[in-house]
Amino acid sequence: MNPNCTTAMYWVFVVSFLACCFFFVDTTTYAFTIYQPTPKDVEISEELNERIDDLLIGQEEKAWEYHDKLLRMYNTRIARDGETWRMYILSNLIDHINSHYLSDIEKLDFISDDSVTKFVSRNVPYNDPWYVPKDLVRLYDSSTVLIAHGTSSAEWPFHLIRRDIYDATILLSQAYAKRFNERLKINSAFRSFEMQRDNYSEQCRLNKICAYPGFSEHQWGLTIDIWGMHGEKYLWMKKSAHKFWFHQSYQHGYEHDHYHKEPWHRRYVDESFATELHETWMTFTQWYEERFASKQ
Repeated sequence: MNPNCTTAMYWVFVVSFLACCFFFVDTTTYAFTIYQPTPKDVEISEELNERIDDLLIGQEEKAWEYHDKLLRMYNTRIARDGETWRMYILSNLIDHINSHYLSDIEKLDFISDDSVTKFVSRNVPYNDPWYVPKDLVRLYDSSTVLIAHGTSSAEWPFHLIRRDIYDATILLSQAYAKRFNERLKINSAFRSFEMQRDNYSEQCRLNKICAYPGFSEHQWGLTIDIWGMHGEKYLWMKKSAHKFWFHQSYQHGYEHDHYHKEPWHRRYVDESFATELHETWMTFTQWYEERFASKQ
């Protein structure tokens, strides 16, 4: 059978199956609860896993394409319905592909807003434009961190960052302070949709130097801007930041990254991914578009 035809038949089956179930189950019963699968759910899940295996015989390179589509379906459903039996089935399909077909890097979640490897760019927004991380904590001045710029005031002497990034930021600041005998000066971190909207202007858009609200890595809560990144300090950061799981998102210019160079901008990613980007000398945007977006 033609592989394209087989793929089309698979997606018709999955979408049709989920759509039919939607009409016969009262979704409000399960919405926003922790769903307990029934034996029938388990049976259906195993059957779909077998169908995936049949489809991928001889074309394992398509595994990530299926993974990506299923993950997008999952994010759409979870945002609308909460935890339901459909989420259980989709989650099992994703886990099955992860464990049988994908490399460690390919298993990373580039889609979900909460993921530390969520991909956003000038052309790729958050699933929820108003997304706010649930685990924001305050980063204050310390022996190795200096809170600077707009938030350095008596009313707001801190930056907000996600809990995931806190320890890494402190470790990075300690290494920086040891090397340069001064504190790591952070002048921006989390910015909400509203804050980014306020920062956005006609000049930003024309000069392509600002992200549109709902498209900024700062909204993610895992990105910091560091003051004074030039000369020896910039070279040290470029060489060392990945050891603390940080990556410079915009370093190769607008043609490659869709933004101008930002030597101050550092985003937190998965440890293995930070190393991958450092060793390949690629930005996240380059890597994602060349290795994954091209497969869609």
